Amino acid sequence: MSGIITVAPAADGRPRGGGPIQLAIDLAAQDGSTVQLTAGTWELADAICLRSGVTLRGEGSATVLTRRGPKASALAGLLAYGRNNVRLRDPDAFAVGDGVTISDSLHHGYHSTRATIIARDGDAWILSTGANADHDPLIDARAVNAFPLIAAEDVDGAVIEDLRLIGNAEDPEMDSCRGAAVYGLRARGCTFRRLVCDGFAGDGFSLQFCVDGLLEGCVARGCAGNGYHPGSGSRRLRFRDCHAIANRGMGIFFCIGVQDCLVTGGELAGNHRHGVSLGADDAANRLEGVRITGNGGAAVHLRRCDRIHAPSGTTLAGCTLGPDEGAGVDAEVVVQGEVEGVRLLDCRIDCGRGLAGISIAAEAGDVDVAGTTFSTGGLQTMRR
Repeated sequence: MSGIITVAPAADGRPRGGGPIQLAIDLAAQDGSTVQLTAGTWELADAICLRSGVTLRGEGSATVLTRRGPKASALAGLLAYGRNNVRLRDPDAFAVGDGVTISDSLHHGYHSTRATIIARDGDAWILSTGANADHDPLIDARAVNAFPLIAAEDVDGAVIEDLRLIGNAEDPEMDSCRGAAVYGLRARGCTFRRLVCDGFAGDGFSLQFCVDGLLEGCVARGCAGNGYHPGSGSRRLRFRDCHAIANRGMGIFFCIGVQDCLVTGGELAGNHRHGVSLGADDAANRLEGVRITGNGGAAVHLRRCDRIHAPSGTTLAGCTLGPDEGAGVDAEVVVQGEVEGVRLLDCRIDCGRGLAGISIAAEAGDVDVAGTTFSTGGLQTMRR
């Protein structure tokens, strides 16, 4: 019978490691119990890995997960594809239990290797998984303690809610294909509710090949990457009242093949690049009632693609767009490539200085702007 497993911080108030949390989650997976974290701070050496059917719940901003200080070393020898024994130039920089990411000048993104150090064998560390590529010191292969704070990988129906996740400015940056403050990979039907990600060295939320997920009342603020990254192949994700504030990337970056997603409410403000960006094979995505303002690029940016791969069927309804800074663009809404079926319905577009409302590429189809209004004096639409 399912119940509640409570995990409390150290009695002396000092930050506690993530081991007790992971142990509780693994135990709860036996019967679908809830793991309750009380107020306190946990300093993680590796990702907290969710399990199917388990709920992980904190006490809001009083329950903090963060990452231990930076660790890094160049590789001392070749880590060949599929092998899991790695020699480091500074082996004593790491310890058993550390999460690491290994990459080089040729292999990054999905070709980087993320693993846990599980043992030491002489001057070699043993990893929990084999390498995804040949990581060679000749191409600057390097290991760093970069990992997600929360990982939902190959799980069904996990729930995580009411936590604050805090990054550190000195942390090594996490590649968004392999991690984020909150990272999903092939997760199905998972719920992420009232999670606040502050200052993470990477994306706030990255969901790769995930389906039927819900993000509700979440915040990504001051992260080094994008606020939200619905990633390759994700389907039917729902974002409700989520906010992306002052991140160095996009507010929401729709990657490749992201389809049938719905964003309702929330604000994308002050992000250094575009508020929203959509591109190759992103189809039938919809934003309703979202406020997008003060971003460094456009409010909405449709990347240039041919007809087969264009983000067709993109719809914004009842959204407030602008004013934005418009760096490198000519409009609040930029429609590029051979895209069809773009609709801006009942939106309000307040044009940033020198920006048109909508800029449409010559090869793009018509844009439906029924019910949309533009700021006084702003050029409404233009063809390029």
